[in-house]
Amino acid sequence: MIRMIEGRIASKTDRSLVVLTASGVGYQLLVTSKDLDTPIGESAVFHTHLVVRENLMQLCGFRSAAELDLFELLILVDGVGPKSALSILNLGSVDRLSQAITSGDIAYLSLAAGIGKKSASKIVLELKDKVSSVPVSGLSQSALTTSSEITEALRSLGYAPAQIKQAIEQVDSTQPVEEQIRIALRIIGGAQR
Repeated sequence: MIRMIEGRIASKTDRSLVVLTASGVGYQLLVTSKDLDTPIGESAVFHTHLVVRENLMQLCGFRSAAELDLFELLILVDGVGPKSALSILNLGSVDRLSQAITSGDIAYLSLAAGIGKKSASKIVLELKDKVSSVPVSGLSQSALTTSSEITEALRSLGYAPAQIKQAIEQVDSTQPVEEQIRIALRIIGGAQR
């Protein structure tokens, strides 16, 4: 199995990179949106997972082993395929996602494209114990609860998951919840102009 690829970024599409190795072989990797920002020509190392289906083979690439580990856990959940798992990884860091899974933050997980509340609940149920051993830095339980409350408030107002995610990333988490919601609404309102 192909487990790691090192090479130069040769080209990009809207969801993948082609990594040209020293031996002259170009591998197309499905990657997260943050990895799509890697400039063409830059050298990179990707940890990989080969997805094999009846009519398709896809190689998924990750800059860290922790991302690969979480991806491999996510695709074990019934109904979560490689594209959905990549979408979940686009939400945030491995630490943040692990914290969301262990705390049962369904609202946050369902911000991922193609993941509804039912799938998010299934992810939490099946992976809660498996990711609990992952070390988490920086986010307290109260910060996660606050994030979940803000997500639910903005969702009930009809805002799209992408808008909610962008607003939450810019809000000062030291403010009271009500103030964070007001600020998030201003951020979303400013982005729509």
